Amino acid sequence: MSHFVSLFAGSEVHPDIDAVSAPGRGSNAAARGKIDELVFAHLAKAGVEPAGLSSDEVFLRRASLDVIGTLPTAQEAVAFLANRNTGRRTALINELFNAMNFPSTVQ
Repeated sequence: MSHFVSLFAGSEVHPDIDAVSAPGRGSNAAARGKIDELVFAHLAKAGVEPAGLSSDEVFLRRASLDVIGTLPTAQEAVAFLANRNTGRRTALINELFNAMNFPSTVQ
């Protein structure tokens, strides 16, 4: 575990994911951090073209299930989809992690 953590020491924990897409289909941004660089390099080496960004509906469902293990409520979905702020995806991830009281640092 310490080797994995050392790979990303100094990396931003929650990069701005709202404007990021993988290189390839629908690409509009380069890697935004060490994890992106490693993943994109591995995909390129394997000859796999990454998919573009998911829709807001799919992002909300996947993020909620991955982070807190449940689907968002109808009210949460309506609020997220009505939010036109450019940082809405980053804000959602931060809200989900804060809701679970995750530690902000790895020890």
